[in-house]
Amino acid sequence: MKSGRALSWRTALVLCGLAVLAGCAQPPAAVPVPPVVAGAQSAAMPLLQLAPAALGRTLALQQQLSVRGPDGTERHLQALLEADASEVRIALTSMGQVLARMRWDGVQLDVQRSRHWPQQVEPERILSDLQLVLWPAEVIAQALPPSWQLLAQPDGSRRLLQGETARVEVRVVTPDLTEIDYLQEGWLLRILTAPLSPTGPKAP
Repeated sequence: MKSGRALSWRTALVLCGLAVLAGCAQPPAAVPVPPVVAGAQSAAMPLLQLAPAALGRTLALQQQLSVRGPDGTERHLQALLEADASEVRIALTSMGQVLARMRWDGVQLDVQRSRHWPQQVEPERILSDLQLVLWPAEVIAQALPPSWQLLAQPDGSRRLLQGETARVEVRVVTPDLTEIDYLQEGWLLRILTAPLSPTGPKAP
């Protein structure tokens, strides 16, 4: 079993991965989206590996992230994202230092990590959480294991449930501000999003 400290690091970085896409979610069409029965039931968070083209649009964003843990401690990060039909490119930085660069083409996830990147954090989990927040709700529903379902609201808010238990809640506070709440773990992420300038920095 992992220690509480290791689990906290993992949760915090997973939340940071979520932020790269969370602030730009558009309202999904279906409310709610029923789960699709496929594969074995999982007690862990589902691991999504959806194609970049399934996003249905291109993105170029920069985000300011604030992660608050169960003890009230906050961490601040920055994220850059570019996505199109062929690839998703992500960079996570802190105080001007690049923590990780990721590329996902729908088949392979290429990751470059600095020595400061916690080994407990799985890049596959970060990608999965990104897709949970932004990819179309009906596409996510096709990939969820039994007992899981996604509830999607017209304002873009979403809730991931395992059975009757809500595990993750995505709240659209304003068009530029989104909150992601890990309800069982006590982590809260606030994301302030802005479009990338054509002459500004680019994701890897």
